[in-house]
Amino acid sequence: MPYTSLPESIQKSGSKIIYICREPKATLTSYAHFSNKMRMNNDSEATLIQQHRLQDSFQQFCQGKCPGGPYWDHVLGYWKASLERPDAVLFLKYEGLKKDILLHIRKMAEFMGRPFSAEEEEHGVPQKIADMCSFDNLSSVDVNKNGKHRLSASVEIPNSAYFRKGTGDDWKNHLTQEMIQTVDQITQQKLLGSNLSFGLV
Repeated sequence: MPYTSLPESIQKSGSKIIYICREPKATLTSYAHFSNKMRMNNDSEATLIQQHRLQDSFQQFCQGKCPGGPYWDHVLGYWKASLERPDAVLFLKYEGLKKDILLHIRKMAEFMGRPFSAEEEEHGVPQKIADMCSFDNLSSVDVNKNGKHRLSASVEIPNSAYFRKGTGDDWKNHLTQEMIQTVDQITQQKLLGSNLSFGLV
């Protein structure tokens, strides 16, 4: 949900928000794959539908026609909130989590007012949390492998649809050079003057 759409009671309360964003090209790729899983009818149609839906998802993403609204506006809303209210909003990047998960686990613990004690550090609690929250562990949990949930009365989604690869750069295997350039250009324009960057590649 966009920050501006949060109830005023949440925005002005003492509630803490941890917001994790992804590099736009990675977000687009995941959005396309997730949409594809929701629409795919059978294996024989998979390749054709995947190619068609990637183009559809690309156009929707660039036009800001995504669940939750335009992606860049969504990200900037929480980014600005984190600068204005650093005690209430912690802004993290998925790619940063992947690079140094322990650093970010400690950062989240401190943000929540529950830093790890020396004893917890000595017993490897941060690493145990990292192991429990790892992609491999969560994707292997039975409810995530075999469970389902209803998005609406007519739409049932397998929980496994939320798990794909758990990497941050798979977009390189799916997006065309033209798509990459377009998303990068939009990102640079949208983030101009915000002091936020995704380290465009």
